[in-house]
Parts: sequence; structure tokens; C-alpha cells
Amino acid sequence: MGPEWQAVLLAGGAGASLFPLNHTGNPLALLPIANQPLITYALRSLEQADILDVLLVCSGEATAAKITSWAKNKYIGKLRLKTRSVPEDSESGDALRMVAEDITAQSFVVMSIDLITDVRLESLLAVHFLRNASATALLSHRKVSPASETKLGKAPKDVEYVALDGQMRRLVFFRPSPESRRNIKLPMGTLMRHGRLTIRTDLQDNHVYALDRSVLGVLHAKPSLASIKQDLIPYLVLHQHASTKAAAALRPDSSGTPSANGQPEPGSMAAPGNAERLSPGCDYISMSHTSADVDETAAGTSYCGAFVAAPEQYCARTVSLQSFSEVNREVVNVELAARLGVRAKPNAKHDNFVDESVQIGSKSMVAAGCMVGPGATLGDKCSIKRSVLGPMCKLGSNVKIINCVLMDSVIVHDGCHLQNCIICTGAELQERVSLRDCQVGPGFTVSEGAEHREEVLAKAPQQRRSSDTKS
Repeated sequence: MGPEWQAVLLAGGAGASLFPLNHTGNPLALLPIANQPLITYALRSLEQADILDVLLVCSGEATAAKITSWAKNKYIGKLRLKTRSVPEDSESGDALRMVAEDITAQSFVVMSIDLITDVRLESLLAVHFLRNASATALLSHRKVSPASETKLGKAPKDVEYVALDGQMRRLVFFRPSPESRRNIKLPMGTLMRHGRLTIRTDLQDNHVYALDRSVLGVLHAKPSLASIKQDLIPYLVLHQHASTKAAAALRPDSSGTPSANGQPEPGSMAAPGNAERLSPGCDYISMSHTSADVDETAAGTSYCGAFVAAPEQYCARTVSLQSFSEVNREVVNVELAARLGVRAKPNAKHDNFVDESVQIGSKSMVAAGCMVGPGATLGDKCSIKRSVLGPMCKLGSNVKIINCVLMDSVIVHDGCHLQNCIICTGAELQERVSLRDCQVGPGFTVSEGAEHREEVLAKAPQQRRSSDTKS
């Protein structure tokens, strides 16, 4: 595959968007997915790709200290882990710029800690190397069509606008989609070069990038490129066709310096065309130009590649309470769990994961697609469906749990009914509690007979700042 690779794992911070899961300061990287820390999935992907030198970039010294302690005391594997902290609220491009001195390999991969995938990274890296690319992004198919999530007359939400070449190898257009953006401007040079572009919103960026070392030079020359996804990748895609003769137009001191959002300013080699508004809810929109394609092999050009995962491959990021809950339930599918490296031993007869040490009372039922961790106790007539229960959980009698995640040492007394909830470590639900679409913070007690809908039940949060390394 070429020279040895390094990995930069953006480990984030406490994950402010996941409150109350982070109420006690537990880093995002150590939150449980199928009863094992989130970080273990990314590390396994790197181990499979035989990338041994891994830099863990953490937001804030407190997060770095906790992840360093976990790596020292809990991690068992062949990777060489080194932890670096960056200031809280650092965006991903800024964080990469700050740790550049620790990157010595000619090529490296940047990956977010919150991604869980069964895509083999070695395939992505091999494609990047063989194409001699400056950057290669991992794309996957969105689970749901944006059309089903969009009201008539409104642009699709939380999508990337992507155009690939005819072979689906090269990124020729890439724009993340802030909700405030109503119009997408296409560079005229790009449209002239390719003749016809199909802008797609059915692909998602997974924040995994294989990068050439030269990209670090771009980051240092362009301090305004704060985010890898929002700034750096659009910038590289826009300027990948710069020939050797025109390279001076892209230098930081040139009058043609592009702006931070990737749109060229006056004097640059690719002027934007007219604004094209994408049809609301559309997965595809095509635009044509009569000019013939320009030779892609022109000397001095760089290459921004795309690696598109197969539709059946799994890519999911735990960036919200909803996705945290969904991913927990999805990865305990027995077949998928095997591909992702879930450590628990499956019960093939019942298509679930119930540890041998679990005590199950009379007439209790754990359905397929569930996980119950070691040391848990279920009373009589309990029903567990599409849920994950952590180690040492204790359930009384007549407890019903549907579409829930219970972390370690949760106590649920008799007659409780839970649906679409996340119950954090050490929480206690007294008798006959009814919760739907709720989150219960660590160590919180819900009073007997209480009924709650769509609420966060937690102790008053301490003053804190967002500590994610942003995309």
C-alpha cells in the first residue's frame, strides 16, 4: 500500500449535545455503545487497517486526562496511542493544524470518534494511494431520502450537496448544507470542465478523510480554514484542477486567494457561475454546459477522491441523543455486531445478547435485537424489546422496556414502563414510573408513580462549555 500511515482520531470532548449523558463529565469517547466504549469501534477499524500510530486529539485537558487514563488502564491492543489536548471549542481543521508537528507520515487518515462503521479502512487507504490523491473522503448512502424529511417548498435539511465524476471516483463538487443556505453557487470552471454535473443529496459525509501531507501546508497557509468538512474539503475540491502554470493564483499572497468558504474571490482561476437553487426534497439535480471536458490528466493537477460505501455497509455517527439511542439498538443486530466487533457473545437461538450471568425471573422475555449486560437481574414478568441494558442493572417485576438504553447499574422498580428513553448510569426509577421519550441523568431518582413525556430528568447542570472538536 505504500509508506506507513498515521491516524488522527478526533476524540472530541464531553459532547454537550448529548446532555444529560455527559452530566458527570464522562467524555463522548467513553459513552457506551452496546455496552462498550464508543472509542473501541474506531480503534478496531484502525487495527484492522494495520494503522498502528494513532494520535488521539481531545478537546480540553480534562477530557485528555480521562482518555489517557482509559488508554493506559483499559485498552488492550496493538495500537500506539498518543493523546494531545487542544483548546475547548476548537474546530476540526484548527485542531489538525495544532497537532501537525506530531504527523510525520506522508499520508494520514483523520477520523471522528463518533463514527461507527463496518467499511474497511484499508480499502479507502489503498484507493487513495493508488490514485495519488491529495484527499479522499468516505461517503455513504443516507438511510432516509431527504424528500421524506422535507416539507414542500423547503430545501432538504442536514444534507451534503455532492457531485462525482462519471466513474464515481472524484469529488468534483462538495458543499455542506447549513440551514441558512438557500442557494448553491456552482463554479463556472467546474461546470465547463465536466460538461454535465449531477448534484446529489442522497450521500452523506462520514468525517473520515485520507489526506496527503501537503494538506497540512494548505492549513498553515490558510488559517481561515477552520473546519475540515465545512472549509478544507470544499477548498481542496474547488482547486484540485489547478495546473502548475496557474498554481501561483492559489498561493496565500496572490490576488486570487480563495475565501474560507471555498468560493473564489475576484482574480482567482475559477469564477462562480450563477446561483442554482436546488429543488426542495430532490435527491438529484442535473446541470449542463456545452463545453467539452478538459483533460483530467493535465500535469500538476491534484486529486480529491471519493470512496462511496456500498448501500449495505453501515455508517452512523452518534452526534445527538436520538442517534445515540438508534445506534445502540442497531449495532446489537447479531450479524452487524459481528462485523463491528461487538465483544458480547450472541445467543444465536434468540438473536440477542444476554450474558450468561444474567438472572431472569419467571415469565420474563428478552426479545431479539436486545442486549443485557453481565450481572443484570430481571424480576418476574418483565418484557424487554429493542433495548440495551448495561451491566449490573436491576429490574423489578412487571417492568416493560421498549426502544431504550439503560447504562450501568440502573435500578428500575416494580411496574415501571419505559419507551424511547435513555437512562444513565446509577439512576433509579421507583415503583410505577412511566416514561416516554425521556432522558434520565446519572444518579437521578425518579419518584414513585411519576409520569413524564419528552423531558430531561437530571440534576441541575454545572456551568460548562461545548467541548466537541467540531466538524
